[in-house]
Amino acid sequence: MDPIHINYNEINTHLTLSDCVKELIILSYKIYNEIIKSNIPTTLVCGGQSPAYFCLAMINFDIYDPKLCDIIILPHSKGGQKSTDQNEENKQYTQRLNEKNIIFKKNVIILDGVHSGTGINALQSALLYYDHTLNIHKYAINTDEYISKIPVTKTYIVKSEPLFSDTFPRIVKSFHPRKFYDSSKFITNFIDISTNPIANMIIDLAKSYNRINLDDTLWIRLNHVVSEDIKENKKEFNEQQNKLSIQNKNRRIKFKPINKFNSNNDKVYQCPHCLSVSGTLAVEMPYDTSLFSHNIYCKYKYSIPYE
Repeated sequence: MDPIHINYNEINTHLTLSDCVKELIILSYKIYNEIIKSNIPTTLVCGGQSPAYFCLAMINFDIYDPKLCDIIILPHSKGGQKSTDQNEENKQYTQRLNEKNIIFKKNVIILDGVHSGTGINALQSALLYYDHTLNIHKYAINTDEYISKIPVTKTYIVKSEPLFSDTFPRIVKSFHPRKFYDSSKFITNFIDISTNPIANMIIDLAKSYNRINLDDTLWIRLNHVVSEDIKENKKEFNEQQNKLSIQNKNRRIKFKPINKFNSNNDKVYQCPHCLSVSGTLAVEMPYDTSLFSHNIYCKYKYSIPYE
């Protein structure tokens, strides 16, 4: 496909399409290059839609070497819901892997967006059920380092990740546990690439990435359209980032709350900044910051109340 302007005006974001694709190309190259430079034969598992466009870029780089690091697409859609019977899910998923004769190198990296960790942990469990000798690492692609609620091996910060995960056209079929019994639903290749201009943009740029300056390409020039909406969204985004930066700097520091009493005459705290009022548990266990609900951008959101 020749370079074209791709219309995505309906998306409420502070990023142009070129911003998104550039970030994806640069980070995808960084991740894959780090893996092959380790010189450890590795299988990179594309754990669904979230990492799909990143993996699409990787297999089109001129450094792609499946002998050192192959990429396998394994849809495994949990939607944040924990399993009611993980063992049965693993058994069914293993049947699907056996049917396709999926072979892993002993060192495995699962790449995915990681929030609650339910999805990536379930996929890890299924792979270990399939082959308990695998050495599995979890790589997160998230918008900030604090999103993941579980420990991961590495976190890569990608501001455009939600767009590639949830907004742009799917290039990996979802595969929910309720369909694990159905072999026909287990699609381990990219879908609808030829009719997807964003995918074609990524493929073209990835193929020549080592020989070009991205900003000089027609793809990037045509799709770096800074609309008035984007200008406003960027201003709001920068303000939010500034608040979050202050919030993160204040993690685990102590602040003096306002003492109050609820209707039962139990002691509670009020935040002097956002004026949110805690429950009684925040008084009893002040070091557990999850017990004190602040405004989303409050500078004391992750700080410790201390009298």
